[in-house]
Amino acid sequence: MRKLIGKATLILFLTLALVGCNSDSILPSDNEYSTPQDFETALIETYNVFLFGSYYGGSDTGDLNSLPEVLGDNIIRNPSGRGTKTTLYDYDFNAANAQMGIYTTAYNMIYRTNLILKFLDQSSFQESFRSKIEAEARGIRAIAHFDVVKFYGKIPTQGGELGLGILYNTSIDPPNTPSRLDLLETYNHIIEDLEFAYNHIETNQRGGRLNKEAIALYLSRVHLYLGGDENNIKASQYASEITTQPSPREDLASVFTDDSKAGVLFYISNMPGEDGMEQPIGYTWGKGSINNRSSEFNVTKSFYDMFDSSDIRKEVFMKKGEDAHGNSGIFIAKLWGKGGSHNGIVDLKILRAEEAILNKAEAEYKLNNHGVALAELDKLREVRYTDFVSGNETGDALWEAIKLERRLELAFESSRFLDIKRWGEDLSRFDEGHQQDGSGENPITLEVENSSYKFLLPFSLDAMARNPNLVQNPGY
Repeated sequence: MRKLIGKATLILFLTLALVGCNSDSILPSDNEYSTPQDFETALIETYNVFLFGSYYGGSDTGDLNSLPEVLGDNIIRNPSGRGTKTTLYDYDFNAANAQMGIYTTAYNMIYRTNLILKFLDQSSFQESFRSKIEAEARGIRAIAHFDVVKFYGKIPTQGGELGLGILYNTSIDPPNTPSRLDLLETYNHIIEDLEFAYNHIETNQRGGRLNKEAIALYLSRVHLYLGGDENNIKASQYASEITTQPSPREDLASVFTDDSKAGVLFYISNMPGEDGMEQPIGYTWGKGSINNRSSEFNVTKSFYDMFDSSDIRKEVFMKKGEDAHGNSGIFIAKLWGKGGSHNGIVDLKILRAEEAILNKAEAEYKLNNHGVALAELDKLREVRYTDFVSGNETGDALWEAIKLERRLELAFESSRFLDIKRWGEDLSRFDEGHQQDGSGENPITLEVENSSYKFLLPFSLDAMARNPNLVQNPGY
């Protein structure tokens, strides 16, 4: 029997207020968990937060599906759209207009995991069940904190002073006015939770849940963000733990219509009756058919042209057509829909095995193991290009090839801006319009230096007023 404890809801409101969030997201049920099924249900409800509008679900204010692309250089705003995320795209955001729901929703998810861990600690379940549940909860908790700190803090490889991280919340009773931790202290907590999850989570977890390979890939990514020889060694080692193969060329299109899960390591089901919420996550880019598309953002001509004609990704990731106003455009197709539909309802694919290959190639390059880096890169290229022959790149040419393949493979998948940021590079957009031939309306903001304060998101004025110990990011 699950007993209602109203105190939990009150604590969540206080938590969101004190860390500087708006309490507008769906609240977790404030129930005490007493049976194994209670904990399983609580975990499923926590996984569903990934599909919330302000997390990966397509919020108009910017979510994890869109934010790294909207702040990046692969896409361009379609002036015929509804104008969503214009403030973000133009880099016109500040503390007064900050509406970053990711922050709110991540701490909602963190609260849910802490509630699970609290009741698990009070239970008398056997160690095997306890460690399994704890592993998943702590894995999700680490991911949520990581998703916040990479936007609100610097990335350690970015260069310059590291500055502050974020509150790492491990309790349903947070401090009254929590302070931000140092950046590396935040990352240490993330790694601690992920390592526990890696050592205790089920290897063959059923679909739609974290498993050992997914946690290994997150650890690889976090160590890559930290940089330096020791972390690059670990980034490569954890990437090597991924035995799942990248999706073959002939299956790639099916992966993004949910007819195949080839290469997918971690996804959230987005279909009625399968723990999903039927969330139209594809609406973040637009809706409608290929020749009657209500498009929010288009792919730039110059980025489209970066894909070789023999690259299967060119026809799978993007589609040429016309928007609802008769303007030609290149549209993002990764979230198009299941089985020929255009409703944006597809499973949320958070991790794919292709990233493990790219992480290892990058880490080995940084460790001066260029032969290993090239061999890893070729593993991916040989399943993407027709009649592939290795370029046998070395030195700077190899580094540029690694970065290019990452940009092409992970396009429109929550990566681009974060890669620019962590590589210490400046944002440099194409000076061209939104239509297929590059004509049309050009971006207002073309260049942003990596050292700009705009490479960190601002805490809202409301957040600052609620918590006097919340130090604002410089420049805001």
